[in-house]
Amino acid sequence: MPDRPYKAFEILVRRHHRRIIGYAISISGDEDAARDIVQESFLIAWERLDDFDTGKDFGAWVRGIVRNKCHEYSRANKHLVIADDVLEAVESQHQIWDQRETETDQSVFAVMHNCLGKLPERLSQAVNLFYLQRLSGAEVAERIGADEAAIRKRLQRARVALANCITNGVQA
Repeated sequence: MPDRPYKAFEILVRRHHRRIIGYAISISGDEDAARDIVQESFLIAWERLDDFDTGKDFGAWVRGIVRNKCHEYSRANKHLVIADDVLEAVESQHQIWDQRETETDQSVFAVMHNCLGKLPERLSQAVNLFYLQRLSGAEVAERIGADEAAIRKRLQRARVALANCITNGVQA
């Protein structure tokens, strides 16, 4: 999975973890179960990351996964009953918080886009061909007219620059 945006995913998980835990506890009423559900949900999110629409809110997407996992947990553990009105109230409140957060904060994907724009052309070109167009290192080298070792070095420099830029952009 080297072509997946691991660092961006890590930032998103750190950013949303507390709220997702709170959401799961609100639904399940059991902190231990909620933590297990959230852990499983983030694993599912990682596995299905290619399905995530970057134009949508990551927290809302993960909450959908958490809701489904809570329902699975509820079916397996008959002592837990999830009332629809409670679920709707909890989700409604989180949507309000999402809206407030969107109004005051940039999404990590907007930050990523901004950071990509700041890369020097030689790094940007290598990133575009390798990660976005999914060409192999040899194909990128051939297209650019450089050797494969130089492409690997450009990609390494680009990853470091992007990680620093994204971290600074998200914390700002």
